[in-house]
Amino acid sequence: MSSVFEERFVIFIDILGFADMISEAKRSPAGEMAERVDKALTRIENMGLHGPDRVCPEPSIDGYHSHIFSDCIVISVSPEPSAVSKLTIELAKLTLSLMEIGVWIRGGMSHGQISRKKTAPWGPAIVEAYEVESKLAVFPRIALSESAVQFFDQSAESSKEDRFLIRDSDGVWSLAPFIWAAHDSKTERPFLTEVRAKNIKEKLEEAHRRIVDKPAVFRKIDWLIEKWDWHLKPEGGVPAFDCRTEIGKKHDLVRIFNEALDD
Repeated sequence: MSSVFEERFVIFIDILGFADMISEAKRSPAGEMAERVDKALTRIENMGLHGPDRVCPEPSIDGYHSHIFSDCIVISVSPEPSAVSKLTIELAKLTLSLMEIGVWIRGGMSHGQISRKKTAPWGPAIVEAYEVESKLAVFPRIALSESAVQFFDQSAESSKEDRFLIRDSDGVWSLAPFIWAAHDSKTERPFLTEVRAKNIKEKLEEAHRRIVDKPAVFRKIDWLIEKWDWHLKPEGGVPAFDCRTEIGKKHDLVRIFNEALDD
């Protein structure tokens, strides 16, 4: 057993557009953007019910540690299927919670060795998670490295799909927060309420309208809207409300019209 490293399941998260958010907050310290950044970091900090850069005395997830460095967040848990399953659900909730205030995140998951040093973690699994976030994820999603995919494949607890993971059209496996939200909407107290869904829908539409001179950013928002509209389209009363964007509804009308022409 190494005295330096231990095995962990690691998540690296980056807040997209953080530099622009900080610039806007600097211009108006009492404005809406400064409040949005503060809310976003508070929600990330509260995810594990503990302060930044320290281990929670009574964590809700086995071995949960998180560390916040400006717009970058490193989270790790014990490599136990139950702990990782809880983490994926908390990450889905975090994604939706941040979207509600117009904040988009991208991340990478890995499984491997990191230092036992809790206050300043380092190690190959953190590097791997960072590289997945920066090079593989591309879109606002939390993507899986090969080691993370293997971890889920080797876990007998459930399949990747049952863990609310999905393989996208580019072959990349990632967390599927909208699929989880649709599933969770069947419960007595769903996380994605109609009010929260309406707020997210409006933030997506606002971003789609506002971004006119940054094609790369626009593609990311367009991708996110497509996933939101597709996975949360009401089917069989799930969810109980229609939270699709107007963009998605128009696309559906065009599709229905074209199918009618083909018939």
